[in-house]
Amino acid sequence: MLRRLVSVLDEHLELPAYEVTEADPGSDESIERGAEACRSAWGLGWGPISNTTRVAERAGAVVMHVSGLANEVDAVSFATRRPVIALNGSGRSACRARFGIAHELGHFALHIGVLTGDRLTESQANRFASAFLLPRAAFLAESHRALRGTRINWEYMSELKYRWGVSKAALLYRGRQLGVFTEDQVRAGYITLKRHGEATEEREDKNMPIEQPELVNEGLRVMTSELGMPLAAVARKMRVQQRLLN
Repeated sequence: MLRRLVSVLDEHLELPAYEVTEADPGSDESIERGAEACRSAWGLGWGPISNTTRVAERAGAVVMHVSGLANEVDAVSFATRRPVIALNGSGRSACRARFGIAHELGHFALHIGVLTGDRLTESQANRFASAFLLPRAAFLAESHRALRGTRINWEYMSELKYRWGVSKAALLYRGRQLGVFTEDQVRAGYITLKRHGEATEEREDKNMPIEQPELVNEGLRVMTSELGMPLAAVARKMRVQQRLLN
């Protein structure tokens, strides 16, 4: 239904051009460079991304919160002519939603024409998301205080989380990729998060507002108020009743 709605919007509106650069998934280095190429093409620089949802929508994807996804799924995507990213609307934290969007952008960049969902393609998309949200040069420059001796500096990890908009679990994951943390330190870090009840929801999450997609709502507003096409007409084009569209 979401794809049908998007096709109607695409037919009547001038939505942003699709601009996700394809990248080679063959190695960690090529994935890192692919994520950096997307950042560069979209003029994001190397600092924190303030709104990943807006970045995805400006790159030509459509993002929307939906109900009915399995609990373990943060996001799914469809690489159609107008790519769609469907976010799990069931109480995901801002950080999990942001990582989910970056993960799906990774699929668009790395896996066009490839069946995804297996361990390899999901791992590649996770690597892209990490590199996209936490560029290696910038992260390494700020990671010097992530350890206090041989232990994780959780106070500083919280600061990094607020600054970069990623979970502490994702910071551990990225730190292991770049050699900031050892396997033992990361394992101990995950155990600490779980022991403090932060395995799925971290204590900072309640202070971080969830990003809201804009393209569908704004597109429907333009359709109804500026093009004179009521929601009933949009529903007819989708071949559904208006209450389903609502």
